[in-house]
Amino acid sequence: MLKYIFQRLLYFIPTLLVISVIVFGLSKFTPGDPVENRLQINPESNSNAGFSDEMYQQVARELGVDKPVFYCTVTTRAFPKNLYSILKKDQRTATENLIKQYGNFDKIHIFHQSVKDLLLQLADADSLNLGNNARQLLIQEEDEKISFILTEIRQSGASSSILSRKITDIQTKYDYIKSDATRAQLFLPTFYWYGFDNQYHHWLMNFLKGNFGVANNGQAIRGKIQTPLSITLMMSLLAIFLSYIIAIPIGIYTAAHQNTRSGKWLMHGLFALYSLPLFWLALMALRFLTTPQYGLKIFPSAGLSDVNTEGSFMSFLSVNVSRIILPILCMMIHPTAVIARQLQGAMLENLQLDYIRTARAKGLTWSRILRHHAFRNALFPLITLFGQLLPLLITGSFMIEYIFNIKGMGRIAYEAIVEQDWHVVYIVLMLSAVMVLAGNLVADLLYKWANPRVKL
Repeated sequence: MLKYIFQRLLYFIPTLLVISVIVFGLSKFTPGDPVENRLQINPESNSNAGFSDEMYQQVARELGVDKPVFYCTVTTRAFPKNLYSILKKDQRTATENLIKQYGNFDKIHIFHQSVKDLLLQLADADSLNLGNNARQLLIQEEDEKISFILTEIRQSGASSSILSRKITDIQTKYDYIKSDATRAQLFLPTFYWYGFDNQYHHWLMNFLKGNFGVANNGQAIRGKIQTPLSITLMMSLLAIFLSYIIAIPIGIYTAAHQNTRSGKWLMHGLFALYSLPLFWLALMALRFLTTPQYGLKIFPSAGLSDVNTEGSFMSFLSVNVSRIILPILCMMIHPTAVIARQLQGAMLENLQLDYIRTARAKGLTWSRILRHHAFRNALFPLITLFGQLLPLLITGSFMIEYIFNIKGMGRIAYEAIVEQDWHVVYIVLMLSAVMVLAGNLVADLLYKWANPRVKL
C-alpha cells in the first residue's frame, strides 16, 4: 500500500507542476498592466501623470514583475536577453513588435531612450501636448503612426531650437532603425537561461508557502479568501457527506426493489429533482420557505451572520446553523440523485454476476448479500464521484452562494472576474486544480482499499 501511495505521489507532483505552468501562463496573457492596476492608472490612458518612473519601478519590484518570466526562453538572436527589464507592458510589447519588423534592438533601444530624454526636458505646462505625443512614440509599432507622430512633434517644437534639434535627432535615429534593419537575426534561434530568480519560480514557491500575493485593492489574497474558503469548505463537506448518507440507502433499496412500485417511484422522484435547474429550485426554496407572504417561514432569510475571524468554528456554526440548512439542502439535490443512480446501476450489474448466485446458493440472507457482497463491489462508481465532488470544496456552488447571499469561494471568484482582479481568479483556479488532483489521488487510494488487486 505504501508503495502504491508513493507511486501515485510521483504522478501527482509533475501533474501539479504542469498545471501551475498553465495557470501562470494564463495569468501572463490577461489584459492590462498589473503595475498600473495597482497604481490605479487607467490602462487606456497614455499619460502617467502623478506617478513617477520610480514609483512604477517600486511597485514592479513589489509584484515581482521586474524579473524574467520563466527559467529560460527560446527565441531568436534579434531579441535581447534582458528584454524583461522594459517594465511597462505596453512599451515592452511595442519594442517586441518593432524587433519582429526590423531586428535591430540596439537602435530601437537608442530611439526610445532619446524619446525619454526629450520627455525629461518637457516639464512646463506649455509642452503638455508635445509630451503626450512623445509618449505615444514609446508604445507605437506601426511605421505610419510613428511617422505621423514625429511630424506632429516637429511642428509643435519648431519654436524652440533646442527641442527642434532633439526632435531631429529622434527622427534620425528612427530612420536608422529602418535603414540598418537586421532581419536575418530573426531566423537565428538562441537560448537564454535565467536561473531560479524568475517570476514563475517565486510565484510557485509563494503558493506552496500559502503566500498568494496581493489583490488589486492592496489586501492580501490569503486574508481575503480565508473566511470564504472556510464557509465553502464547511457547506460543501456537509453537503457531500449528507448526499452519500442519503443516496447510498436509496441506491441499495432501488436496486433490490427495482420492479416494485416504491422503488420505481423513488428513483423517478430523484430524477425529477435532478432535471430541475438548481437556480430555480434555490429561488423557489428561498421564496416559499423563508418568507411568510408566499409560503412558510421555516428557515431564516438569505445571508450569514457576520463572521468573527477571532472566534472558533463552533461558535460560527452555532450562530449560522439555521441559515446554512436550506443552502446545503439545495446543494445536496443533484449529487444525491447522481450518487443514487450510479449506485443503483452498479448494484444491478453486480447482482447479475455468478458470485451473487453462489452466495444465494450457500444460504446467505438477501440483506447480507446486498451489504457485504454487491455493495462492496459496487463502490467504484461512488469513489469516482467522490473524487469529482472534492473540487467543490474550493469553488462551492456559485449559484447557491449568489442566491442565498453567501460570500464563499464561488462568490469571491465571480466578483474577482467582474472587477478584473486576475490575481484572485488564478489563485482560485490553482486551488481548484489542486483539489481535482487531490480528489483523483484520494479516489485511487480508495480504489486500492476497496479492492487490493487494483494496480497502478
